[in-house]
Amino acid sequence: MKEVKNLLGKAKWLIGGNFVFAFSQWVILILFARLTSQDNLGQYSLALAIAAPLFAISNLQLRPLYILDVNSQKKYAYSQFYYLRIIASFLALICCLIWGLASHLSFWVLLLVSLLKFFESYSDIIYAYYNAHDKTKLISKSLFFKGLFSIVAVFAGLYYFDFHTSLVLFLSVYFFVWVFLDNLYILKTKEIHSFNLNLSILRSAIPMGISLGIVTLQSTIPRLFLNKYSGIESVGIFTVLSYFIIVGSIFINSICQYLSPKITSAWNTNIADFKKYLMTALAIAGGLGVLVIIASVILGEYILNLIYGNAYAVYERELILIMCAGLALYLSTVLGYTLTAIGIIKQQVYLFSALLILTLFVSYLYIPQYGLTGGIYTLIISYIFQCLLAFSMIFFHLKGKQK
Repeated sequence: MKEVKNLLGKAKWLIGGNFVFAFSQWVILILFARLTSQDNLGQYSLALAIAAPLFAISNLQLRPLYILDVNSQKKYAYSQFYYLRIIASFLALICCLIWGLASHLSFWVLLLVSLLKFFESYSDIIYAYYNAHDKTKLISKSLFFKGLFSIVAVFAGLYYFDFHTSLVLFLSVYFFVWVFLDNLYILKTKEIHSFNLNLSILRSAIPMGISLGIVTLQSTIPRLFLNKYSGIESVGIFTVLSYFIIVGSIFINSICQYLSPKITSAWNTNIADFKKYLMTALAIAGGLGVLVIIASVILGEYILNLIYGNAYAVYERELILIMCAGLALYLSTVLGYTLTAIGIIKQQVYLFSALLILTLFVSYLYIPQYGLTGGIYTLIISYIFQCLLAFSMIFFHLKGKQK
């Protein structure tokens, strides 16, 4: 318990910023649920489901890879990660637009959501520099401004104008925070003043990007199946329910982002410390998961009615199920960060490829028959499978290292 308190105290800036940002994204979903139609909510949710895996792949997990390099080999310059991210993000944006032209989804909604993900990706590689050099207050400041002003922008857009205007105002907040805060600081460091690209980073980055893309597809595939078999309104309902566990996941991500450099160092120098860091993070993740399940059992209907309105209060059972998926997600998030921090990178492609096949199979099996509940069953099975596989990989590598 003492280690948990110490960790939370040291990581408070990163946790605080990520919590404000996650909460803002949730509030935005609530605003869409209350102030616009379920069709518009479904359009936004489906656009996110398309853009998120494409940008997850293009992100190439350069943030943890840069942190890993800074704390181990120091083989690459920051600018090499920075410019690789920019090029990859432009490619992801182009892929999203091509998808938009070929699909029945509103092109303008997908364009605006894709640009949101583009600037989010751009800021993320700047956060990598902050993270590696222990400047987490700057990450917190950026996320705080983005979160707070995004809520104001979306509310103003929906209240005074319409759904599409709210997305334009939402995007403008991301753009201005990037221009006047994130980009301004990184320019002052003189790290990116000359173009510098080293494609050898891709040897580790491509497997990492594919792995993260597949992880993102775990929640995207059920949305695509729901859109086909239950309609776009079901996609919106699935998304607003899922966001309960996404908020918790961002909290766990903050813990893991703070711990990643320490886990890498401990793996190389002190296995006892490595076990301590890992068990502390798992205890936090498990405790949070159990807590939210209990809360959903006791207060589920009240919470749904309070946050989303009467139309969503009937999904109390689905909320409990999705909180069970959250417990497995939080544990697998810790184990996933640990795999990256100790340099188990290429093997993750095999792990997540197996997960992708499983997710497709379970979605096909359950969603046509059970609809929304089938989508949640898919998440539960997929996250449990991910947790077990990741734990097995860490266990066998640790056993081999101790011989």
